[in-house]
Amino acid sequence: MVIVYDDSKGRFGKVDYYCLHLLNIHDKSFTYRLPPDKHFSTAFKNLYNSTMDTAFNQYLTPKEALKYSINYLKYIYFKNRTDCFVNSNNLSQDCLFDRIVSEYSGEVRDRAIVFCLLRDYYNSNDLNNQIEKAYKIIKTPYCLDALQRLNVRRRGMRVDNFILQDINGRMVNTAIYNDKIVVVDFWYTGCGWCSTLYHNILSKVEKKYEDDSTVVFLSISIDKSRDVWKQSIASGLYTSQRAINLYTNGETYNSSIIKYFNVTSYPTLIVLNNGRIAAFNTAEIKYQENYLMNFIKNLLALNKGT
Repeated sequence: MVIVYDDSKGRFGKVDYYCLHLLNIHDKSFTYRLPPDKHFSTAFKNLYNSTMDTAFNQYLTPKEALKYSINYLKYIYFKNRTDCFVNSNNLSQDCLFDRIVSEYSGEVRDRAIVFCLLRDYYNSNDLNNQIEKAYKIIKTPYCLDALQRLNVRRRGMRVDNFILQDINGRMVNTAIYNDKIVVVDFWYTGCGWCSTLYHNILSKVEKKYEDDSTVVFLSISIDKSRDVWKQSIASGLYTSQRAINLYTNGETYNSSIIKYFNVTSYPTLIVLNNGRIAAFNTAEIKYQENYLMNFIKNLLALNKGT
């Protein structure tokens, strides 16, 4: 996309060119800002604000029907993220959250809040605060239920213990690791991103802390077949013998640990400290090797200080 609109810069008017840039603003890594030309910025904002709602409102779908549409929730998400960018030069989750609260009401607002929190929790550095605010605002019962499932991911939350089978058939109670720093990786055979995460990040972090008994790596597969799982361990594509490899006994998505953490995408990476959530699948721990290493280093220092 970047190549397309950069190559097109000379063939579009200013406003059209920057409209193309808006197509990519939902990407967390996208840091582009509108140019400092105040006259252009004003014209661009006026054009954007006068056309977006008009374009949508020409489709006279009843609001009562829209509130149950997943595509309408996606529209609310991207529309308001774009509003934050165009009108405030702000791509933060706080701006998005505040706009949804101010622009919508009732069941639509509640569904949109939960949708955005579920979509962006891995990019949010302030998930705890946003969930607390959401509890004060949301009134719809099933939205509160969905929020409760997200609540388990909050930093500092104590997690339940589970009993899972290791590669030798022994049953392992995760409670024995509650006094340690635990890196939990959920994966399955055939998951390309799971293999990428292991090779680019986890294998290096495992090597770094292989002699530290206070840091444990739990590798949990949701494979249906035990034989396939064991073959994948032996292949070294997703995990290693340094990790504690655990199996969900062929229960796949129905495993109690999968349901407890509401794992819906793979890989999912969690860091626990003394039995509590320290980080839940954030972009930094999944995609930045040095960040995860330093994150564990800081937790070790914190634990020594206490």
